[in-house]
Amino acid sequence: MDRPPEEHPQPPPLPTAHKRKLVTIRPITELRHLKGGQKRFDIATVRGGWTVVVRKGDWEAGELALYFEIDSFIPSRDGRFSWEDHGSMVEYQGEMGYHVRSRMFGKNISQGLILDIEQFPEVKEVLHGLLQEHGPVEGVRMAQEMAFEDILGVKKWEPPVESQGQVLGRAPPFFRRPGCERAQNLPELFTTKYLNEHFQVTEKVDGVSMTVYRVEKGSRWHACLPALPEGSTQEDDTSRIGVTSRTEDLDEKGNSAYWQAAKLAGLPAKIHKLGPPNLAVQGELVGPTVRDNSLGFGADEPHRFVVFQIYNIDAQRWMDPRKVVQLCEAHGLPHVPVVGSFKLGEFATGLRDLLAKADGVGFRGQTREGLVFKMCGEEFAFKVISNKWLLEKGE
Repeated sequence: MDRPPEEHPQPPPLPTAHKRKLVTIRPITELRHLKGGQKRFDIATVRGGWTVVVRKGDWEAGELALYFEIDSFIPSRDGRFSWEDHGSMVEYQGEMGYHVRSRMFGKNISQGLILDIEQFPEVKEVLHGLLQEHGPVEGVRMAQEMAFEDILGVKKWEPPVESQGQVLGRAPPFFRRPGCERAQNLPELFTTKYLNEHFQVTEKVDGVSMTVYRVEKGSRWHACLPALPEGSTQEDDTSRIGVTSRTEDLDEKGNSAYWQAAKLAGLPAKIHKLGPPNLAVQGELVGPTVRDNSLGFGADEPHRFVVFQIYNIDAQRWMDPRKVVQLCEAHGLPHVPVVGSFKLGEFATGLRDLLAKADGVGFRGQTREGLVFKMCGEEFAFKVISNKWLLEKGE
């Protein structure tokens, strides 16, 4: 008699990671002529609110352009970019290229780079295909949802980070990587969809993201983890504790700044008290060797971890931001500074007002990197980076 096929347990669903779109097709929504010593240039505003200084006469309002967002790294081997600022070439991940960053032209800020789609056949072909198949309106809409950095070889510029220590393997796939979209990339932000929603507003702390997780032994998540070396104390009879950088699962024996900060906060001992049996606590690693010590730590001060969100692994969703603050207060865990809770429409009248309010003094007396907005009761979040901070940091 034929045996029925064995049923194998389904692998756990993997969360969708936020991926920033660096190169996109965007219409120019406004063109403003500069005067005086800058009269050879225009200020072009692209969909979403980013402003870019361009040569006068190169563009008209309504045209579609290929927009390269700040933090794009464009390899110099592509000759189509060879005209762009020869003097600012830098080396990144073993190759030379251009780091797209914020700049001032007189009193005008330029954030990004726009180029003619006609220069890029690989992008032009995609756009024309969508136009032919879906028509001019829907085709353009679909094209604007796409990202083209991969086919152009453009990378995201990441600042150097202190050595992570010994690595066990890739960071687990069962929690989402920290990250949210910039306000300029959300054209529907100041519409009725969000204006009356309540948001928790926190300071965006200039550090590097890290995660401390706990999973129960025998859970479906435990099987996804890399093996531990002999003698490891990260696992007991009931659960395993882990610490990750953005991409790597780190060995406790490596004594990295990540593990040091997690222990200083007391998380390995407290994480089981935070509610769900399987969860990930996410936040920023800050300290004297992180991000050029922009927060002004003393050379002998320890690295620290500040929480900004908690992920319920079993439910595959982030906790309500208000609940996260309550848990941190109850268990003595450091949380990023909370500015307050506001309806979006009461906090700012529009994108320009929002950007102006992102400027300010941070919790250590430094220029604030910006603000993060998390919708109460939902998973939607966005960030507003301070233009003053961007210019100070040359980003």
